[in-house]
Amino acid sequence: MNSRFKFPRRVRIHGGECGAVARALHHEAKSFSLPAVERKVFSTTNERKQMSIKTTLKRIALVAVSAMGFGLVTAIAPANADTVIPTAITVGTIPGGAQVGVVQTVPVSIAAPYTTGGSDTFSVMVKVTSAPTGSAFRTIATNGTDGAGGAGVSFSAGVYARSGETSNAAVLTASIPSGSNNTFGSAQVVSDKMTIGYAFTSAPRTTAGGTATVNVNVTPDVAGSYTVLVSTINSATAAAYTGAANTIGTSFTFTTGSSVSSMTLAAVTGGSGTSASVGQLVKLTLKDSTGAVASLKTGETVSITAGGTTDKLKKVSVSSGVYTANTTNSTTANTTLILSGSDFVNGVAYFNYADTTASTGNVITATGSGLLSAAITSTLNTTVTSNTTGDAFAGSAITLGNPTGATRPGSGKVGITAGTPSTDTTSTASTSHSYTVTVDGLTATSYFDVQVTDTAGDLTGIVGQVFNQVLTVTYDSTATAQTGTLTISGALATAGDAFTALIRSSGGYGATASDGVTVTAADPTATSMRPFLNTSTLGSTFTIFSPVGGSNTVWATLRDQFGAAMASKAGTWSVSGRNATATTTAFTTDASGRVSVTIADAGTSTTSNTQDTLTITSTVSATVTINY
Repeated sequence: MNSRFKFPRRVRIHGGECGAVARALHHEAKSFSLPAVERKVFSTTNERKQMSIKTTLKRIALVAVSAMGFGLVTAIAPANADTVIPTAITVGTIPGGAQVGVVQTVPVSIAAPYTTGGSDTFSVMVKVTSAPTGSAFRTIATNGTDGAGGAGVSFSAGVYARSGETSNAAVLTASIPSGSNNTFGSAQVVSDKMTIGYAFTSAPRTTAGGTATVNVNVTPDVAGSYTVLVSTINSATAAAYTGAANTIGTSFTFTTGSSVSSMTLAAVTGGSGTSASVGQLVKLTLKDSTGAVASLKTGETVSITAGGTTDKLKKVSVSSGVYTANTTNSTTANTTLILSGSDFVNGVAYFNYADTTASTGNVITATGSGLLSAAITSTLNTTVTSNTTGDAFAGSAITLGNPTGATRPGSGKVGITAGTPSTDTTSTASTSHSYTVTVDGLTATSYFDVQVTDTAGDLTGIVGQVFNQVLTVTYDSTATAQTGTLTISGALATAGDAFTALIRSSGGYGATASDGVTVTAADPTATSMRPFLNTSTLGSTFTIFSPVGGSNTVWATLRDQFGAAMASKAGTWSVSGRNATATTTAFTTDASGRVSVTIADAGTSTTSNTQDTLTITSTVSATVTINY
């Protein structure tokens, strides 16, 4: 008979290879996970029915993870991609405060021996395996509908499992996170009509291995606990089919939470100036009565208003459970924002606030609206500074200062060509980044708008987010040049992460930058081990003189390429010569990056060898010679 299940030609089903599995699964054919198989089998003659069951179940044992709760999947291999067998599935942070009718997005990372320079593919399957009584996820498989509302055959838009017992839809989708170059291909044909199956293709990589992330999006339809199973299977190379060895899976559980009882507004960045094109970034956090993270229910909203003259409010949108950076603000008044559940991730929403009129008492107010009580409110006082116009960076460059806790290579200051945004490198260990700004031609204290782009999302938590802050240049009539300090707070915790700060010399929305800097992080590496006696730091190699029988304590400081002391770093020291040590001695640098070594002379005035050589090593070395 012609089966509606399609398999790669080269798959070979040997009678003895999975007979035990097939027998074990014989009874599963009638279960919740395999309704399509059941209907297909019972429509044949008895003789053909027995053969069909055994053959089909053996195939399922090889390619469909039936025992884990999935139905049959027909694999679709993307063109020009190599198959790869995933090695691990790890569930990321499960957001708190899940609510009925509000999508719950959970990131899942999939480890595999991804190749370099090309793409790899495998199948990803997702299914809700446990749900509260009354949920459509518990009903028979034929209740699964696709995004258009029709009976499901494949679910490129996810499963929309509707039930007559609730007005909410139980929705299950999977997606690729925003900004990722990985892709989902054709939806897989899944027999139970309640499982999502996709052909996943990874983007070309520069290094082998690693992980790829998929978002699982679940919208609960009734209150209670939900369990979701995520599985992968190598689905394109028939020769690699060896059954369960090619399949891995894991599950996660979440429970809908209680109602929102409080909200808090907080400034993520400082106040901005009147020429700000984006404004400052503000965070709104929702909590329940116990202080736990909460989410808005269907119909609940939050209204955001501000007390400025020409307010400009713009929310930071959410896509697939990830904040989508706001890089521009409205140039016209936008005095109110309405936030719904889809604008929050783990109980937090962000928005930008700007105003073209200076004020020290602008108040931003968040108030419950829709079905959320208006008695739930929060306020935040903000400052908008009047930017100085008509001044320019003429003649002098921006001089880079030293970030907190570290200095830069060489002289510790790197000049930047005036009017040309330049580059700089900072340590991943630095928590703030300071620069001295020199401005010619000022006659009074002035304020300049600085637009910061958080390229990697380290400063704000939102990749690519833009915000503004004010640079103050205090006028000093006795100084030959007027200077101010620009400080950007926050660590670039991963090497290669960056931000860009552009300083505008004139007011007005969209004003071009006069100068700026792009800062990229690098991991600190040991570049010097400097010995010292008392408080005097000596060169990496030096000689001291000691009386016979004396005791000498030598200190050394380990520093990185930025000049910062490196704490808690391992190393060894050893002595050769007059008081030679048989083995090296291990050490760990202290909080100041230092290590101390004491050598007691065991020789006498008649000992022919009168010299010790102390070597201290932690990636880099220092050598101290002691003459007795």
